[in-house]
Amino acid sequence: MSDLPVSIRGRFKRSVDLTRDFHTAPNIEGYIVTPTAKKVIGQVQESLAEDRPERAWTLTGPYGGGKSAFALFAAHVMRGTDSAIEHLRSADEELAQGFEGSGDEPFCPVLAGGSRQPLCQALLRGLADSIERFVEDVGEEADAAAKLKSIAETARETMDAEAISDEATAELFADAADAVQTLTGGGLYIVVDELGK
Repeated sequence: MSDLPVSIRGRFKRSVDLTRDFHTAPNIEGYIVTPTAKKVIGQVQESLAEDRPERAWTLTGPYGGGKSAFALFAAHVMRGTDSAIEHLRSADEELAQGFEGSGDEPFCPVLAGGSRQPLCQALLRGLADSIERFVEDVGEEADAAAKLKSIAETARETMDAEAISDEATAELFADAADAVQTLTGGGLYIVVDELGK
């Protein structure tokens, strides 16, 4: 096998796990920005620029089709990660220009991986983990940061409750979105990966 003239980069030898890879492997250089990826990122950009009500997308496709890799890349673009925006620029200059400066008003990517647990519990875990990391990254001085920390704490307490209501989950997400908007001018970018689990 080692005599083959082809080699596979290590990052392609395992599947993408959003909740693990967003914080531990932010290098997205190997990601190939496909025409479909550009189309979806363009739709996200348009919905934000035009304040359109369409703010939810579903990606479906076969196993190994790149859905999670795209979600990881898009989360970095929405977070304003410079390397992601530069990588997008190498594929589409005009599209990347629309995200320039997004690091000044970053979105907080809330990443929830599908698992065999109730959906509200997975969402609250993703919210708590993501908010805590986001506050560490953008700064803890403002009142909104203290509010976000409080929301993360409440999300952790709520996810451990025996019965989690949809309403309480939605309220925590709304509060978090408001606090992120106050803190950075961005909002929440929610990704649920492997929903079928």
